[in-house]
Amino acid sequence: MQRITQLAVGALAALAIGPTAVAQADSIAYIKDQNVWLASGDGSRQHQVTSSGTYSYASQSDDGTIIALNADRHLHRIDRVSGAVLADFSTPVSATPPNSSFVFSGPYAPTISPDGTKVAYGWTAQYTMYDPYCGYPGGCREGKRIIGTGYSHADRMTAWDEPGFRQHSGWQHPSWLDDAHVLISQPYELGNLDFWVDTVGDDAYGQQWYGVSGDGDAEVSRAGNGVVAIASTGTFIDVDRMEGAWPNADVSPCLFIGDREGPTLQSPSWSPDGTKIAYSDSSSVQILSNLDFAGCNRDVAVTTRLDAGTYPDWGPADVPPVIALAPVEPPPSRGQAPATPRRDQPVCCAKPPVRGNALGAKVAAASVGRGVTVRLAAPGAGRVNAVATFRGKRVGGGAKKVTRRGATAVRLTFTRAGRRTLRRGGKVTIRLTFKPAKGAAKTVTLGATVKG
Repeated sequence: MQRITQLAVGALAALAIGPTAVAQADSIAYIKDQNVWLASGDGSRQHQVTSSGTYSYASQSDDGTIIALNADRHLHRIDRVSGAVLADFSTPVSATPPNSSFVFSGPYAPTISPDGTKVAYGWTAQYTMYDPYCGYPGGCREGKRIIGTGYSHADRMTAWDEPGFRQHSGWQHPSWLDDAHVLISQPYELGNLDFWVDTVGDDAYGQQWYGVSGDGDAEVSRAGNGVVAIASTGTFIDVDRMEGAWPNADVSPCLFIGDREGPTLQSPSWSPDGTKIAYSDSSSVQILSNLDFAGCNRDVAVTTRLDAGTYPDWGPADVPPVIALAPVEPPPSRGQAPATPRRDQPVCCAKPPVRGNALGAKVAAASVGRGVTVRLAAPGAGRVNAVATFRGKRVGGGAKKVTRRGATAVRLTFTRAGRRTLRRGGKVTIRLTFKPAKGAAKTVTLGATVKG
């Protein structure tokens, strides 16, 4: 098995063999500055989908519908052109019910099915119980960690007991093989093979495939020629040659990409034609071209970098075109008829309006030691609750009772773990909810740059 060394960006021209490839109408969805972006496979066209700065993961279906993980642990179904949120819904693990013996984490890496109707996501549950006979005076508390994969409709909350959407425990990192089967990997229980194929919602255990000593976060190419996975060390990518159809295909090692002392690698994703792989190294999206499954012995060039990008997901839908607006004509002089646009002028719509700030909320101060102060205009008596998250994890919060309408402020303090995480500063997401004495609650999401 050949170890592959990453070559400099732009080495494609030196390594290209044969005729020039025909451009593919596909795209890579990824996260940049906590927003969803799209880019063509060569990086020449890029499109910012969202602007709220509250997203940590995104995937796309064949028709381009995007599912993204929001800071409040909700899933958002997003229009790829305007960034409009088409559906906002939670999962059974988005919060822990009161008095529950399980503490849920997740959802992780929500991945939409090719037909855009379902979502698979990872979850973790920590279970604790009291055992009076564990051998210690007074007994002790014992715990167990469980991981698994859950399923949901792609536009609404879905319980685990709904027929056709039952969860699967033991594996995470789901990736869709087709609209009814999911590859799950990196088992938590010892003795389980690394890669299994789960039939969505059949309430069965799944079908084993093969194991390669701790590999996970895997994806099978649509072309059916290979499997890519993150190795157990996290700093290497395994590319395996695949002959036959899953889960009975013959899989053999082919390429080994990375560096033992290099950065942690994440989220490998195949191009639709099975000739390239995108992945992130925590600071950029990198794209590998010229994959050789015949010889498995050629260097692979990093031909494209999308700086500041993470968690790529390659799909067959194209990047939305840039639509030019018709030039604005000056107002006609008195007595002159308004100008009529020429037929060859591209006339389109104005940019969609940005959702308003219903509370007029504004960050007044933000630091690790003193927390975050948010000023707002209360519409009346009620209660303000605020939660601060960083990369999808809660790092602080605050609340205040409001007795009358008018200007007020709420202060968020960071938890001890949050202060450690933000000791060097960073951008947090503030979710502000005003619950009036009567009527519907209002929620606003803000971004705040915290000084270390």
